[in-house]
Amino acid sequence: MLVFDVAVLLVDATKTSLLVSQGAGEIFASYAKWVGINLALAGICYWATVPPAFLAELSSQAVGIAVFAFALARTILDYVFGRNFLFP
Repeated sequence: MLVFDVAVLLVDATKTSLLVSQGAGEIFASYAKWVGINLALAGICYWATVPPAFLAELSSQAVGIAVFAFALARTILDYVFGRNFLFP
């Protein structure tokens, strides 16, 4: 779902950058940050299901807590980065 969201953001950012409108640069900058944090969390979620060797010894509870912490941080950053765009 996060990778799909990245695809939607990239398509919309391309459309937005083609439009000459006030605030398009700010929207594009927010999209770039959203793409980064969504891809980062998508990678973390993938690695949680197929852990690299150095993480294989972690308990499923520790992995769940770590994924939750990263998801919470992503959500907070999502609103911080897009506050002007989301709440004009």
